[in-house]
Amino acid sequence: MAFPLNLAKIIFEFNMIDDGAAVEQAEMGIWWDTGAVENQPDDWDDALLGLATIAYTSWADEMPAGFFVDGMTLANVTATHPDGALHLLNEQRYVPGTLWTGESPSNALPFQDTCVMSLYTYTPGTFIPNARRRRGRCYMPPMGSNVISASDPRGVMTQTALDGFIEGFGNMLTAINGYEYNSPETSTFQPGVLSREAQHLYRLTDLRVDNIVDTQRRRTKKLQRAYTSAPFVPA
Repeated sequence: MAFPLNLAKIIFEFNMIDDGAAVEQAEMGIWWDTGAVENQPDDWDDALLGLATIAYTSWADEMPAGFFVDGMTLANVTATHPDGALHLLNEQRYVPGTLWTGESPSNALPFQDTCVMSLYTYTPGTFIPNARRRRGRCYMPPMGSNVISASDPRGVMTQTALDGFIEGFGNMLTAINGYEYNSPETSTFQPGVLSREAQHLYRLTDLRVDNIVDTQRRRTKKLQRAYTSAPFVPA
């Protein structure tokens, strides 16, 4: 078996800024395909550059900057096309003249704190065989503390923040899906969840978020740690 030959992946790369310098990065990737295999672009590089460009501008237009860390930038968006073994064949990157930045008026949450956007290829809560291979997740970039409810002692995220994330993300995907490229006929890319076990891209049907703050610890690997220690002297 082999993976489909009409896959593309969009990768968002965010830089977390401290004192004007990028101190850590966060990445988020989404798989797409061309629908039918025969609808592959006439020119993959041209199609990927257009895909990366619309992905960047759609994030900037649709996602609520006021909930993300002030000064954090979307450094670039990369679109890739692999072969049947998921080895890279084509890659294009888009970097605009002016970078999108977060605009939260509040202090930052720890960089590893995140909201998970769950990607479903079936209706959440329904039974479906092999369900785990048919859902994925995207980790939102670092957030401001204004996503946390001031009235709930559990430290959960507000409904306003969750609505902003899921509505903005859905609108972004819709805009990317509307991007047309040249193939034997004018076509668009379709989002999905790639199963490495089944070697199949399942079509995205639903998005879901919840109000519990999740973590992605690899976002702290480059941060400079300040340690505090003290000797222990038994009584």
